[in-house]
Amino acid sequence: MRIAVAAESLTRWFDARQTLEHVRALGCTDVQLCSSLLAGRMSFSEREAAELAGLLAEYGLRGESMSAFPVQTSPERYAAFLRRVTQFAPILGLRILNTYLLPFAAPGRSEDEVISAYARALEPVLRKAADIGLTFTLEPESFDLSRDVAGLKKILSCVDHPNFKITFDPCNLYQGGEEAFPFAYEQLSADIAHVHIKNGSVFVEGRHPADEKAFEFAPPHADRIMRWGPIRDGALNLTGLLTHLVRDQYVGVVVLEPHTQSAEKQLAFLCDDLEFVRETIARAVVGA
Repeated sequence: MRIAVAAESLTRWFDARQTLEHVRALGCTDVQLCSSLLAGRMSFSEREAAELAGLLAEYGLRGESMSAFPVQTSPERYAAFLRRVTQFAPILGLRILNTYLLPFAAPGRSEDEVISAYARALEPVLRKAADIGLTFTLEPESFDLSRDVAGLKKILSCVDHPNFKITFDPCNLYQGGEEAFPFAYEQLSADIAHVHIKNGSVFVEGRHPADEKAFEFAPPHADRIMRWGPIRDGALNLTGLLTHLVRDQYVGVVVLEPHTQSAEKQLAFLCDDLEFVRETIARAVVGA
């Protein structure tokens, strides 16, 4: 198990080179890539992919996973982006491509229609996935049907491909109203190929810093606001999760992706996240 930093947690404030400099300075050997590292973004070229691969080599970093977060894009453009990443995945050395249901959740579409549209977009890239050693994962989000175990199992069943798995994000599941650990982890463990780590809780006005206020929980708790705070000060049992990942011999990356409103706070959170995760993993290995 290796620890990675999500590049998209830094590219809001830093360019590609600065982002990788910060990742290396944090003492990480792995980074989760994102389109923000590429000048062409979702329309990046083969040359840009090769340049990013060269930059990773320069900084001694591995970028085996990439998050294909959709930034206000259409289903057609998102599907084209997935095909582009698949085409250039061998250049980047990608092993995991993290995807989202959001682009296909158009207003008025039923859940079955949303899943079918998502599955159709994945079909051509999944045909190539095994040949290039690429696994596609779906990240749960609180605002669509991937928010809980039932929705994720329904999507897994519909896509039904050995190279399609889940990105386990306990904080997103918590915001979606699901018990992330141990319930969701135990229900989904056979299909987890990628893990995101951050912590959260219910935001309380006047008690929590204003810049840690996020957005609503999923119904029936939409009257509550999520707090994205320090990793040691949240509702999630991340110690239990990391301990079970060690016990279950998880061999992928654990991606740190705190959400904050300033570069200074982001870097501080990443430092604390790294210390917490490293210490927890070390204790779990000793106790295994």
